[in-house]
Amino acid sequence: MREEHPSNSAGSFAYGTFLWNLTKARHAMSALAQEAFSARDKELALVASEGDWNKAAFGLLVAAARAMRNEISRSIRDNCAGAVLQIAWTLFDAHLDLLGIPLENRRDVKSGHLFSGAERFSRVLWASRNAFAHGPEWRAGGPKTPAGRLSAEILRAVGVNDPLKEDIFNLFILLGDGDIEVFIGRLQEAAKEVATATPVTAIAPAQADAAATAAVGLLVIGVGLLAYHVIKTVTSDTEGIVAFQFTDDDHTVSVPIAKGKLGSPMQFRTIIEEEAVLALSLERAAPFKEADARLKAWNSQLEALSAIDVGSARFYRDLLDLSDRIEEIYALVLRLPEPFQLLVDERGCRSLEECHALMASLLEAHGFRKIPYREVQTSALSLNDSAKAGTRRRAEVTVRSVPLEP
Repeated sequence: MREEHPSNSAGSFAYGTFLWNLTKARHAMSALAQEAFSARDKELALVASEGDWNKAAFGLLVAAARAMRNEISRSIRDNCAGAVLQIAWTLFDAHLDLLGIPLENRRDVKSGHLFSGAERFSRVLWASRNAFAHGPEWRAGGPKTPAGRLSAEILRAVGVNDPLKEDIFNLFILLGDGDIEVFIGRLQEAAKEVATATPVTAIAPAQADAAATAAVGLLVIGVGLLAYHVIKTVTSDTEGIVAFQFTDDDHTVSVPIAKGKLGSPMQFRTIIEEEAVLALSLERAAPFKEADARLKAWNSQLEALSAIDVGSARFYRDLLDLSDRIEEIYALVLRLPEPFQLLVDERGCRSLEECHALMASLLEAHGFRKIPYREVQTSALSLNDSAKAGTRRRAEVTVRSVPLEP
């Protein structure tokens, strides 16, 4: 089910920003939780009969080793669970800050799951995070600040008998019923609830800029998908002539190639490149086809991403996978030669007339009509002010769409 956002626009913006930040931290939270759950205690070893001294000695050694291992496991559980609590509270605290709730009032925010009919998730999270951050102080002589004493009261209210000595891992288990996805779901629920309940009219500009920067990252990916489709679908009813253009002494010379309906220069380039790849030998076309297949698969995954709730674990995993895969595709594309030039070399074209015939044949596959080869001289430098007089048939020719009559 898709997440329903708060109704007020500022609250929706703040909640969306929270979800984006949670998306970035979610993998780390899940990994830490996995480490905490994996650090299990081992049962203490049975001590062998004293009648066999060697076995008894080994039994004592194993018992000591297991006790030490269990102590390490407990430390791993508490520190990994505590890190999850710290990350979660940092995200939630930033959310409250974006909503404009003063620092001194954030401990009083009550939102999310209700524990033991007494305290809400947000307050239990705040208190549990404090227990993690100030554990040594609490165990040494109890909390010495009003915030610490309030934290202990909150934990007692939800059934923690001795908050000063309770394992942090047990507090994490309490908050999420022993499931990291339940924990994250309750964190989202609390963030949404407070965003809906808080009367917010505006977001601080600096905070809005930071959130907007994150949103732009997603928009850039979306624009990539849009551009990929638009290039291939632009159409036009205007008929024009595609031509080579080069300079010859003091004149600009055009060589018409074909007539047809051309939506944009980008569409023309797409046609030439795609048809050139199709005309290449299987061996030389293989890298182009691989890049195209990978890009199509990437766009399909991006379309799937748009249907996933931004707060879900799948969204995070797919987003990172998209980022990694587009880098791989980009590295592959950078190594590709220009396909038309590759085809020219493969076909052994040595003259402008041969290149003209080859390009015209590629365009014919898309409804263009070939124009017999001829050179049309126009006014000196009129179509290319940057051309240099005295250059004889420059090797780098430009392809232009110009309104010439055959």
